[in-house]
Amino acid sequence: MFRSMRSQLTLWYTGVLALVLIVFSLATYAYLARAAQQRTDSSLAETTNSFISTFTTEANDENLSADDAAKETAGAFYATARQVTVYDDKQQAVAASRVPENLSVTNQWPSAATLPLLMSLLNAANSAPSYATIAGPGAGLRALAMPVEIKGRKYKVLMVQSLHDQTAGLALARRAFYLANPLALLLASLGGYFLARKSLAPVVAMGNQCEKIGAANLDERLAELDPQNEL
Repeated sequence: MFRSMRSQLTLWYTGVLALVLIVFSLATYAYLARAAQQRTDSSLAETTNSFISTFTTEANDENLSADDAAKETAGAFYATARQVTVYDDKQQAVAASRVPENLSVTNQWPSAATLPLLMSLLNAANSAPSYATIAGPGAGLRALAMPVEIKGRKYKVLMVQSLHDQTAGLALARRAFYLANPLALLLASLGGYFLARKSLAPVVAMGNQCEKIGAANLDERLAELDPQNEL
């Protein structure tokens, strides 16, 4: 079956299309993953800056100590799938918001196992914001540590977000590729076989005519089906 020219042309056509689809899918997925992480980081930075602004206002306008302002601001903080923790210059937790609710049961919020990574993130945020991804059995977490100075005291604000929504969106994109690519290849192979068969139809017709020419009718000639056709 695969020795016929029609089958070989169809296989070549399908193979080239499969390669193009794979490269396109991988490139598209990489772009989506990068864009999703950039959106997450941008949103984390925006939320952290907003928290620091409120933290600063509480410390300056409410006549509170910096630690009390941190506790007041963190206690009032709430964002879906996010938690904020304020550390002092000795990396001791001063205040923290409550753990987000309605998280996937497979998500694990920062625990003792992730503490070394969080401490490394805080160390890296001495003069500039620092990001880190915390892998886990669930979707994982994305963390941002940002330095701030309030009333002469140095703090680091750690904002942690669940990656459940980001992971779910990328999983949906993967499923779309898994479904669309095989379907496209199936339709392309059927269409390629039809086109190959139609393109080679003149060759088949000439072959049939040649079979009818023998010693008794050597004067017969092949019919010229289309003068513009190379065949």
